[in-house]
Amino acid sequence: KKNPSEYSGLLAKCLNERAVCCKQNKKIEEAEENYTEAIAILQYLAKENPNVYQEELTNTRLNFAFLHANTEQETEYEYNEALKIYRDLANKYPDVYNCTLINILCNLVFYLIEHNQYDCAVKHIKEILEVYRDRSHSIPVSDINRIVDAFCYFATIHFSPKWNNEKRIS
Repeated sequence: KKNPSEYSGLLAKCLNERAVCCKQNKKIEEAEENYTEAIAILQYLAKENPNVYQEELTNTRLNFAFLHANTEQETEYEYNEALKIYRDLANKYPDVYNCTLINILCNLVFYLIEHNQYDCAVKHIKEILEVYRDRSHSIPVSDINRIVDAFCYFATIHFSPKWNNEKRIS
């Protein structure tokens, strides 16, 4: 209480870890409360010191998105908020953040395909390709394999009989 800014980051980290434990113990409401509080603290800290707290804010948002994997609106919101931050970080520091950006986009593509949101999946696959084309020199082979997995997964859906011919990716 004497110096809240000194301990706010630690508190947010503890709240995030507590939320992870609550999720594992099926205490979803308690996990939501912890994530919400952690995100609020980290948003404030990231405004004051983005280089230190943006990545932690993004990771907490992604954890919150995973918690809501069955409620599409919350999941997509948290993914999109995390993507805004990682896109910015990847533009500033491509060698550091491109791989993380691609992994988040791949996870989102898998999620969108599982929820039959093919148009959104296509949009994010195109973004993955743009990041790869622009910065392929800084992307390790392990992440290239992840990209290939996402495209193969999409292709199996894309060419399935359920897929409408006019919606195919070009």
